[in-house]
Amino acid sequence: MDYFKLTQVFCLLFFAHVNAHTLSGQRYIAPQTATIYDRFYLIKRIEKVLDLLQQDAVTRTFSYSYITPHIYQHPLINTAATVMLEQKSVTSLYELWRVCKNYQQLYDTRFAVEFAHMLYALCSELDESSRSVYAPDQLSLYDCIDKIDACTQHLLPSGSRSVVISTAEPVNTDMIAQRYLILKRLDKSLQLLEYLHKQGVTIDLHGRRNNENLFDLNVQQFTHSRIKECIKQMYIKKNLEPLLQVADDVQQYRFVADDTFLQEMLMNLFLVYKGLLLEATSEQDGQIIVNQMSQVLEIYENIDEMPLDETLDAIDQVTDRLIALQHMEQQNQFARVSMRFACGLGAACIGAIIYYYLVW
Repeated sequence: MDYFKLTQVFCLLFFAHVNAHTLSGQRYIAPQTATIYDRFYLIKRIEKVLDLLQQDAVTRTFSYSYITPHIYQHPLINTAATVMLEQKSVTSLYELWRVCKNYQQLYDTRFAVEFAHMLYALCSELDESSRSVYAPDQLSLYDCIDKIDACTQHLLPSGSRSVVISTAEPVNTDMIAQRYLILKRLDKSLQLLEYLHKQGVTIDLHGRRNNENLFDLNVQQFTHSRIKECIKQMYIKKNLEPLLQVADDVQQYRFVADDTFLQEMLMNLFLVYKGLLLEATSEQDGQIIVNQMSQVLEIYENIDEMPLDETLDAIDQVTDRLIALQHMEQQNQFARVSMRFACGLGAACIGAIIYYYLVW
């Protein structure tokens, strides 16, 4: 079964089947359900790292000095580590990766922890600051994932680097479920973001209209280092690539325990779309457009005070407005091309008629 479909099936099944009960006034998640959440989170967080490790230029640098088979109790992990040392190859790692992403060995918790640990031990070679590797029983699954993150950041393009700093609050199943649902809500908006970038849309965060800033994005109004860096890069590059890279962090379930990151990412996305809308409509007339923009501006005035659900609704509104404008622009372009084609065809017909009478 296709991996993407498989993860969707599992997620939909277990979100529909959450065994939640009330014990001593607190919400309780059945251990089986929590295990599925953990596996889903592990897959989303490390899939890009596994893609990076497949590059020959990376795998050739490994000495496998941190791979020690005897510390792994799970038979599959122990065997894979032994083979990796003997063959000096990551092939056995990718055999484990197939087991992991197919949700096999799901209820043997040692498999996920030791697989993540072996990946961390391998990636430690890529980070000069790593001089020792903790034993598997010293780290949680979430700790291993964060350490993998830190070891592999230098392999990413500079604008994509964003080490996840562990927060005081540990990752839990509610956070993973919330990120999953937010991504479902943002699906259309993030597809539009990617489309606009591929179309070469440029943004000038200094852009003004009637002495008012179109984008109203200021580094000082944000506190999260990842978002501040994103805005700085947008000022420099004048395109949507930095925002796409932050969206990629969201899709990889990074900063899942960091509420500030999520709130400021959504605010950033809304302000960029609001600015693009103002930019696109500043050259158009019509009462409908004016009314649409007044609604968007009313939302903007209260965006920093809105609950999460209302913020997502606001992003939906500006996304729909931008999509409508894109369709309008495409129709106008088609009309212009059709007009040029009709004029060219008409001229060709007239030329043919004149030629016919002159020759005959």
